[in-house]
Amino acid sequence: MQLVQLQFSTNTVHPRDRFDFWHEVACKSYVDCECRAEHPSRFEGHVEIAPLGHASLSTYSNAPVHIWRTQRQVSRAQADDLYLCLQLDGACQISQDGRDAMLEPGDFCLADTARTCSFRYPTKSRQLVLKIARPQMESRIGNLRSLTALTVRGVDGIGGLASDFMRMLPRYRRAISGLGDLQVANQALGLTVLALSEIAGRSGITLSSAAAAALLRLKGAVEACISHHAVRCPDIAAAAGMSVRYANHLLLQEGASLERYIQCRRLEKCREAMLDPAQERRSISEIAFSWGFADASHFSRSFKAAYGASPRDYRREAR
Repeated sequence: MQLVQLQFSTNTVHPRDRFDFWHEVACKSYVDCECRAEHPSRFEGHVEIAPLGHASLSTYSNAPVHIWRTQRQVSRAQADDLYLCLQLDGACQISQDGRDAMLEPGDFCLADTARTCSFRYPTKSRQLVLKIARPQMESRIGNLRSLTALTVRGVDGIGGLASDFMRMLPRYRRAISGLGDLQVANQALGLTVLALSEIAGRSGITLSSAAAAALLRLKGAVEACISHHAVRCPDIAAAAGMSVRYANHLLLQEGASLERYIQCRRLEKCREAMLDPAQERRSISEIAFSWGFADASHFSRSFKAAYGASPRDYRREAR
């Protein structure tokens, strides 16, 4: 992993140009957006971005500013990413889908670049942003529209654990560079999913239906159990507090069954492990077994059907 992909500070720019340069850098580094500073002539900002596995990790600070994304900017965008925004200092109001997330230090929420949104920073602010490709999140949690702009408090519980873990990432970025950054990214994403699932389960306002909350619980149970090769569909359904029949009913809307979804997640975990430089000494059979495949031939056939190449060929081409 490169230590720094982009680093920019307004300290290197003439005061009259600082806000315009910061806006340009922010648009190129994140997404195209509109921006209005409270005091453009006194504006200060800093951006630092580095890759983290299949995601990217950035920290930025800025003087009071309002950032928003219009429908026109959304319609012409090519990127399709999600932002997990964690407040480090100051405060921020993130608005999307009719909800307002009020973030204080330690709090975080999810924002979707595929729809209009607004970010208001009333005071000097510092924020950590984990940029996530949509498939990485949707494969774990399903429909995201009902989960944007929900405030996850970083005080205690799963929300506190996820917040503490993500706040440590910039500090230990050098230590994880090239040595398991993919696992670290997956760990951050997994904790985020658990925290959002907890919020969804506590409040009927956050989700459109009880079925959506049940689907979140089910997917969380899958992520927690799939590394055990002996676990079966009834075990995972029971862990989510439902029957296999109801689990299949929930996943039918995504064109899957519980058995098929479990296999897809196991295959994806194996694929990620084979691409991870830190695991290059592990054999393919060892990786497959660690993610629940007891039969090497079955794993090889399933992997080729999913990714168009045998595990051995896929790994060799990736290298």
